Amino acid sequence: MLNEYIPDVDKYLDDFVKLAQLQEQKTVLSAELDKFRAEIIATVTTDERFYSNSKPQSMTYINSTYLVNGYDEATSERLSYMLKELANLDKEITVLKGELKKAEMMLSIFQTLSANSRNVIQVNEGDV
Repeated sequence: MLNEYIPDVDKYLDDFVKLAQLQEQKTVLSAELDKFRAEIIATVTTDERFYSNSKPQSMTYINSTYLVNGYDEATSERLSYMLKELANLDKEITVLKGELKKAEMMLSIFQTLSANSRNVIQVNEGDV
């Protein structure tokens, strides 16, 4: 009965390693996305094709347009790909954290049942 609550320690440790790897991938991708957005800003603020009335667009406009949709098909596709990859990493991280939390809860249940089976916790009837 108690064995069903003992999490697989090897899987638990493997999941921690995988979580660290996913978080690293997310950090790297976020940095790449920031760099790419900086490149977009540099392009649209220095290339006169993107000017309005002979002046660069405001940062508010750039943030709500070019940094969301890109300024051409290639930048749009790259932004979309990077954002989808970030969303997938977030999903994988969330699922893995849930698995680790489940393993911790199972271990806690095992500890409680194990202690109860050895009568380690003494409860007086008047205390209940």
